[in-house]
Amino acid sequence: MPDNPFATEAAAITYARGRPDYSGVISPIIRRMLGLDEPVPLAVDIGSGTGISTMALAPLAVQVIGVEPSLSMLERAAAAPNVTYRRGSAEALPLENESCDLVSVGSALHWFDRQRFLGEASRVAKPEAWLVVHDHWFAGQMEGEARFEDWIKASYLQRYPPPERDRSWRPPADLGEWRHVRWERYDHSITFDAEHWPTTS
Repeated sequence: MPDNPFATEAAAITYARGRPDYSGVISPIIRRMLGLDEPVPLAVDIGSGTGISTMALAPLAVQVIGVEPSLSMLERAAAAPNVTYRRGSAEALPLENESCDLVSVGSALHWFDRQRFLGEASRVAKPEAWLVVHDHWFAGQMEGEARFEDWIKASYLQRYPPPERDRSWRPPADLGEWRHVRWERYDHSITFDAEHWPTTS
């Protein structure tokens, strides 16, 4: 995979200031899908960025560790009493063998060497642990304005093409020691205008 173009100071500032907070949407979905009646002892969020995906795990675990290679992102990471952060990569996790009850990746899998990551996830996970992969992306749609999607495709993406990455969102054929259980799509509407950053609605 190419170098991650988001691992810069400018990207960290932009993420911390303007990336929509979807943690409150993802957290109950994870709880429901895994059937969690009480917090697990330890959850790890890999590719934590500025901590939005990490905060999604805070209500689900006694202790949460966010792992992120970018110091700029870590310096701006969201805080919670049960959350700590470590610098590291998905391919070389700074975690002990069989230490994690829940391994999660939010909007970062497309930057990983997937097979190396799956091997590391297997190493740090307890035998009955879960691996949760979720993504959050801009669909390029506007409620009540069908022309917006056409403009995104014809103008915006031509001027600002997305960086190269593994854009597949289905589980890979080879999951190593992991087994795919289920997936679902969710919607997260945000409100914004030309003068303001996005806000969650």
